[in-house]
This record gives sequence, C-alpha cells and structure tokens, in this order.
Amino acid sequence: MLGIAGCQVRSEPAHWTELDLRGDTTYTDDPNWRMLGHDTGNTFHNPHADGPSDDPSVQWTLEDSTDGETSGHPRRHPLIVDGTVYTTIGRAETSDTSENEHRTFVAIDPDTGEFEPIFEAEHRIWRPTIVDDTVYAAVETSVRAYDLADGTERWRSDKLSSGLSSVRRVGDAIVVLSDTELYDYSDGDFEPLPQLYVLDAESGDVRWDSAGASGGNEPRLPLITDSGVLYPNAASLRDLRSSEPSAELSTPVNYPVLRDGEYYGSDNGGLVSYDWETMENRWECRPDDRSIGGGWANVVDSVVVIDDFRGPGFVGLDRDTGERLWATKIWDDSFGAIFWASDEDTVYTAHDGGMTAALDVTDGSVKWRLNTDEMEWGLGSGCALADDLWLTVGRDGTLFAIS
Repeated sequence: MLGIAGCQVRSEPAHWTELDLRGDTTYTDDPNWRMLGHDTGNTFHNPHADGPSDDPSVQWTLEDSTDGETSGHPRRHPLIVDGTVYTTIGRAETSDTSENEHRTFVAIDPDTGEFEPIFEAEHRIWRPTIVDDTVYAAVETSVRAYDLADGTERWRSDKLSSGLSSVRRVGDAIVVLSDTELYDYSDGDFEPLPQLYVLDAESGDVRWDSAGASGGNEPRLPLITDSGVLYPNAASLRDLRSSEPSAELSTPVNYPVLRDGEYYGSDNGGLVSYDWETMENRWECRPDDRSIGGGWANVVDSVVVIDDFRGPGFVGLDRDTGERLWATKIWDDSFGAIFWASDEDTVYTAHDGGMTAALDVTDGSVKWRLNTDEMEWGLGSGCALADDLWLTVGRDGTLFAIS
C-alpha cells in the first residue's frame, strides 16, 4: 500500500456483495442545467458550457421578497434550460415566513433579468427539475408536475414526507429523496418511515418507497442510473423498477458522484474512489490531521477538485492516484462552499452569500474573483452553469447572473 500526500492507493477489492451495477447516469451530455447537480451522477459538470469571461461582472440581480435564511430554506437552486433562467421568488403581498412561503415559479430573460410568472403555489416550490417541458417540484410534502409553457398543474402526488430534498426524472420515473429521518411509534416500536420514493412520471402515483438510514446534510442527492438508485449513507443500490437491492455496499458514502465509470464519495472525513463496475477501491484521500470538507467531488479531465476548507482550501487531486497536485486558498478569510461547478477547463466556486471565483484546473490558479457589496456572507447559496452564464444565490435569495 502506497501513501501519497495524505492519500492511499488501494488494490484489494472492497468486498461488495451481490454485484449488479448496470445502467448509466442521465443528462451527463446535456448543455442545460435542468436540475441541481446537472445530471443524475451529481457531477456538477456541464461539458458544453463556456463559462463567464476572464473579467466577469454581475449582469443583473433578482431579489427575493422572503428571507430564505430565516425561513430555514436558503438554497434556491436556479435552473437554465434552452437559454432561459428559472427560479422561484416570494409573493411579497402574501408571504409569511413564520407560516408558509407563498412562491412563484418564474422564467427570466438571461440578458436583461426581466421575468414572467409561470405558476404559483401556496407553499415553497422546492428543488425543481425541468424535463420535456414539464416542471417537477416539491411543494410542501408532495411532488407536483406543471406544464412549463402555461403553468397548468398536471398532477400532484399524495403526501410523501417533510424535507423533500431531491426531485429527479429518469425515464418514466420520478425519484424523490427526503433529508428527514422520521419514525412511526404507533405500535410501540420505532419503525422508520420512507425517505426514498419512486413515482410514475405520468400520474405521480407512488410505485415504491424505502426507509432511509440517516437524515441531515441538506441537500441530499441520490445517485441514479437508468436501472438503479443509491442514496447517501445507504448500503443498498436498489433496482429502479422493483426496489429490490441489486448490490450491497460495504462502505456507504455521503455526497455520491458517478463520472465515467468512477464512483466518488465522502467517508469518515475522507474522499474515496471506486471503480463502478468492479467496486475495486481505487484510492482514498485522508489527511492525517483533519477531515476534509463536504460537497461533491468535481472531476475535470485528469483532476478531481475538492474543498479541504479545514486545510489549504480548494485542492486538485490526480484522478488516477488521489495524489495532491495543487492547493489554492481563494480568500483571506474562510468562506464556506458546498457547491462548485465546472466546464471543460475551469471550476467555478459558489460560496455562501453568492461570492464566487474561477480556478484553472491544471494548476489551481485563480482566474478571477467576484465579491460585490450585495454578496453579503450568509447561508444562502446555489448555482447553475450553462453557455456563458454562471448563477449564484445570496443569503436573502438574491440571484446573481454573472458573465
């Protein structure tokens, strides 16, 4: 076993059982940003994007009328589909964050920032996804489908769970994941309630559900192939059709990522990498003196980018060995970031409050930084990347359009 800069290269199998890892992730080659994470492999990588110029500025902002931080839901997550920006804003005349967030889903002109409403809801419109001219989103404890053109509600599911954290369409199925671990104690025993739901995309009917293993770490994004679904910290890869476990993991991970047959995730404060088909442990990155930060590993060409915020900042690792290639501290102070996205040669960081920077993946050098007076530090964050447009979100829900 070889130790490399706090990382280990391993050659022995990881002892996974009942191995059946069929299927590919969806939307990987999509020029749009139709869901949080870009695709169902959680890569946060848009291979068709150009990204902002070398001297970018905020082209426009869209303020929100409700305070996402005090309401407990600061992460708005905008979308960019077919050249149009989509997000939600509060209805100022009716919003009351102590009760419900009355929201409007809007379409925004990417050049001017002017917007038009598409539909409204009496609660938060949460974690939207756009596929085939349909908006799928969590509204309170259910999932709803709306026509993208006129806002007509097509269907709504039965009540599922609180804390719905991810809504994604794969083929004729909608995969929904909650970040809340709940139990039923009606019979005197604690029985875990479902956290994972698979719905029929045409009707919203529940095909099957499964109890989870943990809560927290919002947003929780499942890893989905066209035949299986794996959610964070769970041991079973479940068949998308039958719900039956098709593979058992010896080491469940958080922040799962699948990119070109390589599986990455956070495990006990480190980053691990497996071969997806053989489940052989490729390498592990575990600094001796600390846990690395959370967030989804971003793979660009031959480099894996992570945020080791307790250490040197953003770090580039060799994709084949896990060896540290570079480390970059972007700001004098430490600003949190669990989202960073990439095009073919650049990683864009989305920090709490909306501030952002661009890193060259070859050497970690900072191409540019952007931190305006409006980008006040706070828990609000989010991102979307398509064409030459990069979107971040401020603490009060303000949307920053950067190009």
